[in-house]
Amino acid sequence: WRGSGELCKLIFIQPVYQGFAPYYVVPLFRNKFFIQHKYLVEELSAKQIAEEILCSKMAVLNALARFGIPIREPQQPHGNPSQPRYGQKFYKRKLVEHKVEQRVIHVVKQLHEKSLSLRQIAMVLNEMEIVTKNRGKKWHQEMVRRILLNINFTDN
Repeated sequence: WRGSGELCKLIFIQPVYQGFAPYYVVPLFRNKFFIQHKYLVEELSAKQIAEEILCSKMAVLNALARFGIPIREPQQPHGNPSQPRYGQKFYKRKLVEHKVEQRVIHVVKQLHEKSLSLRQIAMVLNEMEIVTKNRGKKWHQEMVRRILLNINFTDN
């Protein structure tokens, strides 16, 4: 303000957009080949795809239906499990064998073959101070039972 008699001029500065694309960008969930590759080839879930391209899960599911891509049944495994089984770990978004845990599984199998009960096997693992998948927790018979079930399931 210079004086009381002068009119105040408002100056509108045009904003500068850095990185602004001068053309219309199609959202990735409308790209059939992108959705098809992520869902069928990489086997990601609709939620994982949505998180990757910053959209809603329903947008991805609607795109799958629109493109005629069959949606997997909820009970079938898809994407990555929330927590890998004992003896497995994630490495670069892939499920691989955990070498140390594989040795523990071998010990559990040997102890079971010697007719030790699940509780006795858990006590032996605790005495050997072998860590569980949930670091710091103690071994108990249910954890041993699940490992043995997984061994029997994968051996057949």
